[in-house]
Amino acid sequence: MKVLVLGGTSDARRLTTKLIAIALPIKIIYSVAGLVGKAQLDCQVISGGFSKTGGLQHFLERENIALVLDLTHPYAISISSQAQSACTQLNLAYWQFVRPQWQAQSGDNWHSFNDWTSLLKSLKNYKRALVTTGQLQQVQIDTIASVCEQVCYRTAALSQVVLAENVKWIKAKGPFALEDELALFKQLQSDVLICKNAGGAATSAKLEAARILGVDVLMLERPAAERVIDSVPLQDLDSLLALVLEYVNEHAVVNSTKNDNK
Repeated sequence: MKVLVLGGTSDARRLTTKLIAIALPIKIIYSVAGLVGKAQLDCQVISGGFSKTGGLQHFLERENIALVLDLTHPYAISISSQAQSACTQLNLAYWQFVRPQWQAQSGDNWHSFNDWTSLLKSLKNYKRALVTTGQLQQVQIDTIASVCEQVCYRTAALSQVVLAENVKWIKAKGPFALEDELALFKQLQSDVLICKNAGGAATSAKLEAARILGVDVLMLERPAAERVIDSVPLQDLDSLLALVLEYVNEHAVVNSTKNDNK
């Protein structure tokens, strides 16, 4: 049985590592966009998407994939929609893990926005922004730079946009420690943090640092995904792992019964 893991997140790497360690009778293929770096996993790794192989649906058919596990970033709506559509067309099992969103705590000063347009309009009251939203479009970073006096733009992969003179770019990949985030805020004298509600522990220290220092947070909320497949997103890696184990065991029993009847 072949299982395709749509990854690129720490959750995907953890689940894949556990599946490999259990030594199930399956072949795992791990897919990653490849912007940050190639995953170091003891399985086949595909980097850069599926366009070079004729698209995701063609890849699933060609490789005879039996199960798709979607553990992509909560904001990677495009690949998730493609995966759901392809699995529907091919009648394949598809399960998605969506890590829980961050929740505001006492002392937080969050301002939530459903789109970039409304978020950018609120920047007029700030001077020094720390931006940790991942890759931005040129117009977005230009707008932030035109409103704020100083901008620190931090990404895990090389910045894909041209940066204005008042924008400092930092390449850094989580997990981040609280003391380091506090030091960064103080060094930059940031008065606002711009981020996405990605969830997870790897990058949550910036929110704690903002809370301690009284820094405002402009939070871009997750987009509403249109689901084209009857699959309830799981928010617990252990639950997803148990589901995979159950699926593999059931599949093995069915195959064994078929072989006995031959």
